[in-house]
Amino acid sequence: MSETQQNATFEAPDVEEVSRLFPSYEIHVLIACGGMGAVYQATQRSLDRTVAIKILPREFSTDEAFRAGFESEAKAMAKLNHPNLISVYDFGEADGMLFIIMEYVAGKSLFHSAHGLAVDQSKVLSIVADICRGLAHAHENGILHRDIKPSNILLDADAHPKIGDFGLARALEREIEEGEQIFGTPGYTAPEVLEPPFSIDQRADIYSVGVLLHELLTGKLPDADSRPASQICGCTQRLDAIILRALHSDPNFRYRSASELADDLEQISNPSSRGLLTSAKPPSGGRALAAPGKALSARSALPSTKPFSGMAAPAPHGALSARPALRAPKPLTGQSGTHTPQKESSFGLWLLLGLLVVIVIVTIMVLNKKTPPQENAPLPPEAEQLPVLPEDDGSAADSKTDPADALRNARTSISHLVGSRVESHKRDLKSNLLAFETALTELASTRFESELKEIFAESKAAGDRIPPVLPRDIANVEGARELLSQYLGKQKSLDETLTAEMKSQSGIYVLQLQNQIEQLTKSGDDAAIDALEEEIRRVNDSPDYFNSIMRR
Repeated sequence: MSETQQNATFEAPDVEEVSRLFPSYEIHVLIACGGMGAVYQATQRSLDRTVAIKILPREFSTDEAFRAGFESEAKAMAKLNHPNLISVYDFGEADGMLFIIMEYVAGKSLFHSAHGLAVDQSKVLSIVADICRGLAHAHENGILHRDIKPSNILLDADAHPKIGDFGLARALEREIEEGEQIFGTPGYTAPEVLEPPFSIDQRADIYSVGVLLHELLTGKLPDADSRPASQICGCTQRLDAIILRALHSDPNFRYRSASELADDLEQISNPSSRGLLTSAKPPSGGRALAAPGKALSARSALPSTKPFSGMAAPAPHGALSARPALRAPKPLTGQSGTHTPQKESSFGLWLLLGLLVVIVIVTIMVLNKKTPPQENAPLPPEAEQLPVLPEDDGSAADSKTDPADALRNARTSISHLVGSRVESHKRDLKSNLLAFETALTELASTRFESELKEIFAESKAAGDRIPPVLPRDIANVEGARELLSQYLGKQKSLDETLTAEMKSQSGIYVLQLQNQIEQLTKSGDDAAIDALEEEIRRVNDSPDYFNSIMRR
């Protein structure tokens, strides 16, 4: 992780100077200082409310574009209201420095609590899902954060995350203008943020969340270890698929929203919330969720968060634990061994109801004896539960899922995600072959016209792929070998790009297969389950297998 303090270039004003600039506040202490500003703990005198005051360096106030964006976005952020977002109370300028006044969180940042540690899977699911919910609320209100990282996530006294430092935030509809400074933190920033034309949206934040998710699980940034998270820390492989999708280099293949990412995380944490089977065991290598009011525990669990000295912790939002089931209300009872007035008054009512039920049952029995059974009368519930043998002609309906259909459904679902990319790859190969054909024809057409036509006809039949070698006579033409090497290199680059993208999609495919298996487990479709499990084994054993079935 990268802390701003490592690149501090801003000299924070002392507490006395800040007290002079903010007479309505009692300034207590400088909390943190970095290149993007300084944060102070203070008390708003009029409301007796503890707040945090962030002051930005003076150079930001001299940038008119930044000032205008800061004002409009501060107003928008002040309207946000979510338990996983730090509230914004006020903003403005003091002594040439822009400032923002926000909710004070009595706790440590996720950076201080988890740097270099591999956090228990159940805790990670809870924390990151909450972060996603807060981000989704900001996105829905038109605000993009642009700098999601552990040091910008605060943990309150109950270890619930709150996203802070919206100082780099910008409106979703605003494009980054020519010459505008690009903000973010290396390792957490989405590729499109760093490459022209800098048109970004909420999926850039989702990329940063994917980095955060991988880091909390493994204690490492994705760039530091290219292995899937499950191979590093032993978490479920379903998280590999989620991380791969969130970190896709192409935003079009990432999650469309932070809510969608949160749904997938919560589905792993609590499968029954989406109709899937639950497991009585905690995730492999993990522990059960903490009891209410307890701090995060280790596997390397997060250390407990403590409020700053002399400050009371805020009202808890609930501990990081599974929610207890609602208790059924207890019936009213009287003294032991005596009848209460409620019991005496209700006895006659229950007796009357019992007599009515008996009368109804007797009446139905009499009517059934008098009425001849109809040929197509519906079976009673008891009879419907009995097994029915199929007719000899095999026409009886089979409620089991056909294994081939289960596999076909899974492949159809993933093909909708990768189909456009595969078609794009085919078009790129065709364009590359056409360019090679044009260039080589210019070199050798006068002497080898018929041979060239044959070569390119075979190449087109082979999927618009450039031949690995040329006939000796054509290869001896000056510049022909260099030309072949150039376009073979381009073809190889296209293939490697597709392979990398297909790798991330294969993880999503495995996740979909696992979800389908959990659904089929409820109906006992063993044959279909076996087919899907075999498909998972093939995908995991051979990277080329997934590519081959998607290119058909």
